[in-house]
Amino acid sequence: MKSLRSNLSKVIFSSTVASLLFVFSGCATSWVQKSPEWKPEKSTKVLLGSYRVTSSVTGDCFLSLSEIIDGNTCDEGDEPTEGAKKFAEMSLATYPLVKKHLEKYNLYVSTDKKRTLNMGTRDNTERCTMCSRHPADRKHQWIHPDGSKYSFINISNAIGLGKDIADELKGDDKEEVFLSAETYLQHESSYGLWKGYLVTLSIKILNQNGATVFQAKGQGNTNFGFFDSSYDEGRIQNALVEAIGAMNEVEIENEISAITSLSASTSGAMN
Repeated sequence: MKSLRSNLSKVIFSSTVASLLFVFSGCATSWVQKSPEWKPEKSTKVLLGSYRVTSSVTGDCFLSLSEIIDGNTCDEGDEPTEGAKKFAEMSLATYPLVKKHLEKYNLYVSTDKKRTLNMGTRDNTERCTMCSRHPADRKHQWIHPDGSKYSFINISNAIGLGKDIADELKGDDKEEVFLSAETYLQHESSYGLWKGYLVTLSIKILNQNGATVFQAKGQGNTNFGFFDSSYDEGRIQNALVEAIGAMNEVEIENEISAITSLSASTSGAMN
């Protein structure tokens, strides 16, 4: 009887350990993947296809910095709020951090607005998340003015949807690759009193054929403040630096998985 109990305990312990290993390996919040055939050992030119900063918070009128400067509004007579302007300034300040991070992989980002304007002409509906007529549906979102309003961050690696996007972005450089990235701010609270954000940076790069050759995801946390849901520039930047640091610490996987997710609402675990 004791032997049976001992063996049963061992089985339960082994199963528990295996389950925990599966959870922690499958649900890693930070990871980096590259195609085994793609080896950018020299400086590689990267065209910014799109870069956006999105918050889980909704309400108010939020436009891109360029649209605010141009005096555009969401609805007729509805001017962007001061909070919207601060969100745009904070968002713009995150871009150099993302750009600098990619240099670690010999990837050097540049912009060409003439080409990015051609991207996503088939579907520009994503902009409506910023300026819905219903405040509850308005995402706090900023889109880099030199990038497209269409993002390819979440397209599947298995279906081959990237070819059309690459064809829209191609220029004279046959080695150039194309970037879509997002910084997502997930609003969090502790006991309903202390507020902060989980900051997720997601990156996807397509080659000339539209295949994903690089993708990565990292997460960091802001400090929690008493009833403080502000988009303070330093607060968000510090969390983004933490997310980038998490990417730097993981080993690069020499494959592009078709079942990992860049969606900010998931940890990147297998679907």
